[in-house]
Amino acid sequence: EFAKALFGSLVHGTRLSNELPAAEQREYAATFPPFTAAVGGLGGQLTEMMAGFIDQQAQRAAAQRFNQLEDVADRFESLVDLSDRLLERVDTDLDAARGLGPQAAQTLASTLRSPAITNGATSQTGERSEAIARTPNRATAIGSAMSAGSATRPQMRWRAEVDNSDQPFLPKLRSKPHALVPLQLVLTTPQEEVRGAAGLDAASRAVPHYSNPYEHEIAAFTPDDAQLTPPAAERMYPPLHATPCHWIDTEAALQQLRARLQASSEFAIDLEAHSYRSYRGFVCLMQISTRDEDFLIDAMELRSSLHVLNDTFTDPRITKVLHGGDSDVLWLQRDFGLYLVGVFDTGQAARVLEMPSFSLAHLLKTYCGVTANKTYQLADWRIRPLTDEMISYARQDTHYLLYVHDRLKHELHAQQRTSAVWQRSAELCRQAYKVVPLSEDDHTALLRRQNAGQLRPQQVSAHRALFRWRDTLAREEDESCSYVLPNHLLLKLAQAMPRTPEQLRMICHPLPPLLNYHTASLLA
Repeated sequence: EFAKALFGSLVHGTRLSNELPAAEQREYAATFPPFTAAVGGLGGQLTEMMAGFIDQQAQRAAAQRFNQLEDVADRFESLVDLSDRLLERVDTDLDAARGLGPQAAQTLASTLRSPAITNGATSQTGERSEAIARTPNRATAIGSAMSAGSATRPQMRWRAEVDNSDQPFLPKLRSKPHALVPLQLVLTTPQEEVRGAAGLDAASRAVPHYSNPYEHEIAAFTPDDAQLTPPAAERMYPPLHATPCHWIDTEAALQQLRARLQASSEFAIDLEAHSYRSYRGFVCLMQISTRDEDFLIDAMELRSSLHVLNDTFTDPRITKVLHGGDSDVLWLQRDFGLYLVGVFDTGQAARVLEMPSFSLAHLLKTYCGVTANKTYQLADWRIRPLTDEMISYARQDTHYLLYVHDRLKHELHAQQRTSAVWQRSAELCRQAYKVVPLSEDDHTALLRRQNAGQLRPQQVSAHRALFRWRDTLAREEDESCSYVLPNHLLLKLAQAMPRTPEQLRMICHPLPPLLNYHTASLLA
């Protein structure tokens, strides 16, 4: 009951924050003194609440440092650090409750896979799933969805292809369907980027990377009349519970999906990813919806096969509808070698129409009367089988999107601004996944966020050494830096500079799992 109430409060708070004006709308609203006064007052209350929470959960010194931070981003990072510590404690306690000791935490539980399907839906074989019966109650479902435990390491199945080095990412594209120019991999240097794209920020210009192999096709794409014109007749979405939902985790099922998409003129796409137990992260689930069906693709199981969808993903005459596809575009390239041509991004449409909010939740509420359930936004999508609540959440992100796309096209057509959305969506698709090497600036930024100006020179050196040690180990083990050594513990170790394993355990309690196994190298 506590977990249910907590997540309900978080969802409610997130929904309210999404309704606040942003970007240009915020600048306009700030010209009104009552708005400025109200926001300032709320900001003060939030700051006081957050400082009190840090004081309660961490220590008074940490709360004092938090109050001294002036930059909002720095305060946010402080809260992230505290959240890392609390989540680490929760993960350790969950492992203890499951009977997983340090040795068991290193085993693999990634072999679990099940065609979890929602009520009324069928698998590719037509059989109903028993996944729902395995979920005893909602509170348990929420708890299990938030953590798959320390044992789940699905990336071990594709360990050979994991590359956490700082070398430029080499595109995985194996062939080039719908090519206007032959497939060629072009390494772009920082100097060439400066000459060719002056609008890029400094960080982007400094990173050598391979250009998007479909850059020419994306630039040449022009939406046809059917893609520009709103439908003459409204086509309502079918109810979620009455729509067939297919779990795709075999090659045969994937080929069936491929054939269905080739026969479609449009479909919606979304992704669910995981980053806490991986250095660069990976996609766990792909959701695709047509007008009549929903598909949930096990991206971990079919990771090496999903490239076959490129013939539809790059077909310019098949409209791909995404919402806020900035990250999705890059994740598709990184994990599967998938590229997109002919994308309509509903988030960009909301911006062109200058809507009060650009979130998917706002669009669903406005056009479908659906209140988005964001409880599982941060769920652990490595979990198999998925709970029925997770499945409903995942389907919701694409199930209504084609209808929302229709409604947005009507409004854009009335304002003669449809082309602007296609252009902005194309810019998203032109992105190329790139590896940003670790630099000294990253360490300096962390010191600033932690307000570590009072560290002695020797402690700063220790902090830098720990920062580099953590990054090296995270790459080797394919874990996130936060999992290896959370920022708050890194700072504590730099301040205390322990010399023995006993001193280390006194400072770090509980000791992060990898810290326990690599104590000798840390203290060397």
